[in-house]
Amino acid sequence: MGLRVFTRNSSAALGAATRRRVSSSERRLLLFVSDATAIAVSLSAAVVLGIAGSSSLSNGPVSFAILLAIWTVSAAVFDCYDPRVAGRAWDTFRAANRAFFATFLVYFAAHLVIPGLIPPLGVSIAGLVLWGACALLTISAGRITYIKLVVEKNGRRRIAVVGTPASWRAASDLLKAIETDYEVVGLVTRDSDGSAEGLKVLGPHGELGQIVRDHQIDEVIVADAGEDPTTMDALVAPYESGVPVRHLSDIFEEVSGRIPVRYLRPHWFAVLPRRPGGGRAYDFVRRSLDVALAGTALVLVAPLLAVVALAVRLDSHGPAIFRQEREGYRGRRFTMLKFRTMRTDAESDGPRWASLGDPRRTRIGTLLRPTRLDELPQLWNVLVGDMSIIGPRPERPCFVMQLGQTIPFYRVRSLVRPGITGWAQVRFAYGGSEEDALEKLQYDLYYVKHRSAFLDLVIALKTVGVLLHASGR
Repeated sequence: MGLRVFTRNSSAALGAATRRRVSSSERRLLLFVSDATAIAVSLSAAVVLGIAGSSSLSNGPVSFAILLAIWTVSAAVFDCYDPRVAGRAWDTFRAANRAFFATFLVYFAAHLVIPGLIPPLGVSIAGLVLWGACALLTISAGRITYIKLVVEKNGRRRIAVVGTPASWRAASDLLKAIETDYEVVGLVTRDSDGSAEGLKVLGPHGELGQIVRDHQIDEVIVADAGEDPTTMDALVAPYESGVPVRHLSDIFEEVSGRIPVRYLRPHWFAVLPRRPGGGRAYDFVRRSLDVALAGTALVLVAPLLAVVALAVRLDSHGPAIFRQEREGYRGRRFTMLKFRTMRTDAESDGPRWASLGDPRRTRIGTLLRPTRLDELPQLWNVLVGDMSIIGPRPERPCFVMQLGQTIPFYRVRSLVRPGITGWAQVRFAYGGSEEDALEKLQYDLYYVKHRSAFLDLVIALKTVGVLLHASGR
């Protein structure tokens, strides 16, 4: 009898391991290993074929390390490690092309500036082009292999949602947003009868362990477990089968790079960094870089500032610099500077959002706003400490009060110093309504929770692409 039970349990464990699907974090790791291998293979091929020259053999490890570092940043900027992008052949090929082109340019430029430190990749222009084609071919081959062996064979991760029909309806938009990576098998609820608007009810909470085994569930997603102790006990059962249990908001955050504000509960503060804004060393380095970059930029663009200021003054009546009160770090108010791009009577009937093709803009404003040149005076705000280069955009106090009354957690964005550019600015279009403010807040909260030197670097590089698109209003 004991042997039969042991055999049955072993078979169940083996079955669970066999059907286990690769998680999003594991997919990103696989993609990184594939890309690193492709770069190493292309460098080796360049040496064997004589493209890189005999001296490159001894410099191979240095070239590989530098290329991999540049590629990792470029790949993050162009979303090469986003499972949704990597899972589609055309999207992943296009993203890899852009990332590799950026890597190639940065490496080549670095070699020209410091040739003694950065080894050459080829003995001629033709050799460089040939090596680039070889590297891009191997990277693309690795990603096609990933699609065939991981995405197509592995499929979407099967999930069971724990909650009520009401919580299912409230969270349906979040579930739709993750459907490219996850397959919703059904709902586990207190009442096992009926359905929730087309979603199959798999059974009651008490049978969760058996449901996981019968339906080959990869993850259990909690939409609303309530306060019932029996429900809490039932959530332990999936772990006995090696199946993780996570909250729906965590899945949505992982897939989309934003935090679902209206779905958060007060305990969300428990996952914020212990010190708002990051560690002391990080804050010190950030502030030092802000001062250095803002000070240097102000000196370098001084002639441009003078030309723009003169153009604004000649274009329409009013001052060249527009001053406006904004709410910044921890609710402190400051005067933000920017070049005036609207008529002086633009808000004669009260404050309102800017709109696409806003008729209140001046002629010079139609040029300054899309190119974001009107934001250049904010370098002074960065220098004196009112703002940072990177962070949530500072908002007007009247809008902060309005949005804080209708949007949960809106004031959390003030836990970090506001910035000229930020995660919301590079991931979402220009906001001009309360709905847009809610959408942008989801990205701002993601930045507050996950801010790091690497994320800052990604934002800085993505900002360049935003400026080239000239998407300001």
